[in-house]
Amino acid sequence: MLTGWLVSAAEGAGYPVQSTSIPGVAQRTGGTTYYIEIFPVKSAELGGRRPVLALNPGVGDIDIAVASELLEAGRTVANGLRHAGRGPALVDPDGDSLAKCLAEIDGPAAFRLTAK
Repeated sequence: MLTGWLVSAAEGAGYPVQSTSIPGVAQRTGGTTYYIEIFPVKSAELGGRRPVLALNPGVGDIDIAVASELLEAGRTVANGLRHAGRGPALVDPDGDSLAKCLAEIDGPAAFRLTAK
C-alpha cells in the first residue's frame, strides 16, 4: 500500500520512478522487501532521455529505510544498504503500529513530493 502511494506521488510530481518487491520469509510474517527508486530530476527536464533505474539498492544507496520489525531494520544496516549520514530510518518495534498508522492516513494525499 505504501509503495503504491509513494510511486503515485512521484509520478504525479513528474519524477521517473520504479518499484520492485522481493518476497521473503521473516521470522513472524513472511515479510516482503520493497524497493522504490525515484530519480531526482523531473522527466520534463531530461530532454526525452529516460534514466536506468536499479532493481535493488547498492551499498549505502538507501536514503530512507522503513521497517516493520527491528530485525529487518538491522538487516538493512548490517548489509550496508543504509548508514547514519544518509537519511532517516523508520522502525516499528511493535510490528503492527506502522500498518495501523498507514491505514488511518489519507493514502496518496499524505505524500507530496516537492523539488528543493
